[in-house]
Amino acid sequence: MQTDRRFFAGIVAGSLMGFFSASAGSGESFNLLRNASFEYEGADAHAAGAFHWMLNDPDEKGDSWGSASRESWRAKQGHYAGTIRGRWAGQGGAGGWWQDSPATSEQTYRFTGWFFADPEWTAGEQFVKLEFRDQANNQILGEVSAALNDIGEQWTEVTLSSTAPSGTAFVRLVIHASDVSDGGALQFDYFSLVAVD
Repeated sequence: MQTDRRFFAGIVAGSLMGFFSASAGSGESFNLLRNASFEYEGADAHAAGAFHWMLNDPDEKGDSWGSASRESWRAKQGHYAGTIRGRWAGQGGAGGWWQDSPATSEQTYRFTGWFFADPEWTAGEQFVKLEFRDQANNQILGEVSAALNDIGEQWTEVTLSSTAPSGTAFVRLVIHASDVSDGGALQFDYFSLVAVD
């Protein structure tokens, strides 16, 4: 029952965002990401996961791994944000999130998201990227990424934009961090992935 309510709420929110975007005449589609601000918890509330960002919750179009968690420490919008925590969380030295959305060849897509890092947080590698994938969803046809090296104690907006190559059927958003510090966390919220003219 809870899943049905969350799914319906996601459809209504996505539809309203699409309506307002179209009404504004901005040349953008509605947000392709589901649960883009991590407000809805996953089916297993004890796993600190987020609905649509966990495998089979409700489908195979998203997942998280390692030290990823949904937290209410501070959020850019709403009450929750996605995080990749330091080794203090006991989940190893890496973590990440991904979500797939339908995509069309030769269409330009733009991601925007807000990122925050605790002062004690460091990572050997941390980035956000868009992967353009084929119909079978097993081949990456192209990608664009941005390192998250300059993220600090103020919410910082990060933007990526790229045109999907021929043969694209899905665009995958990935947030990744590895070789993470003992303390702190990388936090992110208020994501948007739109097709632009």
